[in-house]
Amino acid sequence: MKMAVYHGIRDLRVEEVKEPKLGPKEVKIRVKYCGICGSDLHEYLHGLFPQSPFGHEACGEIVEVGQEVKGFQARERVIAFEKGAYAEYLVCPQERLIKIPQDMSWERAAVVEPLAVMPARSMA
Repeated sequence: MKMAVYHGIRDLRVEEVKEPKLGPKEVKIRVKYCGICGSDLHEYLHGLFPQSPFGHEACGEIVEVGQEVKGFQARERVIAFEKGAYAEYLVCPQERLIKIPQDMSWERAAVVEPLAVMPARSMA
């Protein structure tokens, strides 16, 4: 599968890598869209953070579920809050997924994560 691989500052390459293996409590997703976060841009320009979230605003369709996964099944549409999503496929723990409605566009789903972490405005 193809994946964007970080090699250093201003050096991001699309490479052929092995498809990720699925664990018993994980879900495999075919990534449809992945947003570009401000932290991704910072890392591209200045270097990775110690716990890099590079490529973490993704949405897609479930293609496979692990043996112990409950509440998710193949062909469901989800948002994944997991790093490494600049790829064709992403493996993600089930607790880092949210189902999305059929009528939500992929473009809109890809920006749910940054909207979810925006600071609340003061009511004063």
